[in-house]
Amino acid sequence: MRQRLIAAAWLAMLTALLVAAPRAQAIQSTTYAYDINALFGANTFYDAGYTGTRAVVANIEAGLAWNQHETLTHVSTLLYDPTHSGPHVGEFDYHATEVAQAAAGRGDTAKQRGFAYGATLWSGAIASDWPSAPTGTSFSFTRQSFLYPYVTSLRTAVSGRKADVVNSSWGYSETSTTGFNWVTCVIDTLAWESGKTVVLAAGNGGPTTNSVLAPGTGYNGITVGAVGNESTTPPYVQYASFSSRGPGDYLDPTSGEVITGVRAQVDILAPGSHFTLARYGGTTGSNTGGTDPTGGATNLYNTNQTGTSFASPIVAGGAALLVDAGYDRYGGGTSVDGRVIKAVLLNSAYKDQAWTNNQQNVAGVIRTAQSLDYNRGAGVIDLKKAFSQYTVGTHDLPNLTGGTAYAVGWDYGSVSESSGNTDYYLSQPLAANSKLTVTLDWFVQRSFNTNTMNVYNEVCFDNLDLQVWSVVNGLPSVLVAESVSQYNNVEHLDFALPQTGHYMVRVHWAGQNFDFTSSTKQESYGLAWSAQPVLGDLNGDGLVNVQDINPFVLALADAGQFALTYPNVLLALTGDMSGDGLVDVQDINPFVALLAGSAGIGSDAAMSLLPQALQDAAAGAIDPTSLSVIPEPASAMLLLVGAGGVFMRRRGSGR
Repeated sequence: MRQRLIAAAWLAMLTALLVAAPRAQAIQSTTYAYDINALFGANTFYDAGYTGTRAVVANIEAGLAWNQHETLTHVSTLLYDPTHSGPHVGEFDYHATEVAQAAAGRGDTAKQRGFAYGATLWSGAIASDWPSAPTGTSFSFTRQSFLYPYVTSLRTAVSGRKADVVNSSWGYSETSTTGFNWVTCVIDTLAWESGKTVVLAAGNGGPTTNSVLAPGTGYNGITVGAVGNESTTPPYVQYASFSSRGPGDYLDPTSGEVITGVRAQVDILAPGSHFTLARYGGTTGSNTGGTDPTGGATNLYNTNQTGTSFASPIVAGGAALLVDAGYDRYGGGTSVDGRVIKAVLLNSAYKDQAWTNNQQNVAGVIRTAQSLDYNRGAGVIDLKKAFSQYTVGTHDLPNLTGGTAYAVGWDYGSVSESSGNTDYYLSQPLAANSKLTVTLDWFVQRSFNTNTMNVYNEVCFDNLDLQVWSVVNGLPSVLVAESVSQYNNVEHLDFALPQTGHYMVRVHWAGQNFDFTSSTKQESYGLAWSAQPVLGDLNGDGLVNVQDINPFVLALADAGQFALTYPNVLLALTGDMSGDGLVDVQDINPFVALLAGSAGIGSDAAMSLLPQALQDAAAGAIDPTSLSVIPEPASAMLLLVGAGGVFMRRRGSGR
């Protein structure tokens, strides 16, 4: 039996003519020559030493990436069924070459590099034939040709190593976009079994709604839509009209009922237009029977490449950068689990003004039953923020049952019917009107029979809710917000906090959509959250006042000792008042301004409360690198009463 497909980015109206471009012009926009990697924050990882070197990325397409191209010579693992009798199994193809280079291509210059250019890159092919070549882009596959690269990457492994990230930029239209077809179920099953990250292109069926292509209609991958238009200022901020979107439908396997328009199938957006990408001009794959005008040149590029096919490998490359950091900083394990990687990428995404998941204020509670924006998912990938989300704050609590956490962090956790809830108490007071963003995701459990193409089994689809509570005296007090989308396996909240205070994030067991097993009702998940504690509140009491002066001095003098003295305060969030990513003398003046505002005194009076050495540093009178400050004990402070009220005068210690 054969399946005929149309690759997601190959629709004629959306793919530009292939034109030879100058060498060394890849992953870059075509007209304005933007460095896409830098534009979307990948340099933050590179500057920290992460280019993907500890990660394996498998790019599985219809054909293989051409490993003779100058950006892809490191591709030595080619995954296709060598025993299959199809006429064109494992052929090189131009589309796979472009996509692979966007994910993890290499080159002599930064302009040739994919997002995870240091990663080990595998190339897999599923096509058994190209019946419309060379004038069309459709291809056929069999059960055997389809399964081999996916099963090898995610189940049987290569030399004992599975791929950490799999990208696929192809797709086809389902009869009903419910994700209940055997191809999608195979990919969902392998993601669940392996715990790895699978990234899929949404397709180019926009602006029609309910147009996401399979296998992006499934549950366990990251389905990627596109932003476009490099000519705007800033560039790539417009939602691409061609990008496929939801809402999708849900099929209940117990009753056969289809519930329309209830699934948010697009997870995230990435740039997807006007790219210059590696060119393969040979006469295999979709160009079988055609001609090769390049003469086999290995240093040519295609310009104006547009489609979600190219947004998807950007997200896959971003996922590989996180995986690289996870192996290095956290030893792998649950830190590189696909649920954690997805939660971090979605929670750190940028939201434009049009973003909405239909949050409503219902009797004082912010509530959504939609999960994500049907068009935009969680927003546009932002790898600079993803790096902070992943490396700053709480990372993977020592058990699966929640606990006390910083205002930014992530966790691999578990909730069950018997426990009911898994709670995360945020240790610092959060600022009123500041944004709290929380993302929860988990896998739908599915299985398939490798010997029978159309046989798969639904195992279990647990229903989890995401809640935020205010906390009083260490206990949850009032429900503030909740995401309760029954037919999605992602819950997402993004809202302004109503008041300054302590808060708790709760993962709530809400039941099951179906369960065909008798196993314990329990679900593992990835969770990421980000909030802003009160800026300048260095002692963690929710206020900015003279009681924060000694902690501030200690933070500048000895950050390590500060962490020991104030273990519940995340200095990176409260002490970086200048916004430059550091806690240093540049934060003195902003701290003084906050102190003056809270005390109702002038800035000069507030500055006089600080040690003389800090006053000199703020005035530029001394070299800040030579700053030496010894925090005074509270008993050394002098209480003064004046027009500004009761405040403390600090004596200079930089004598």
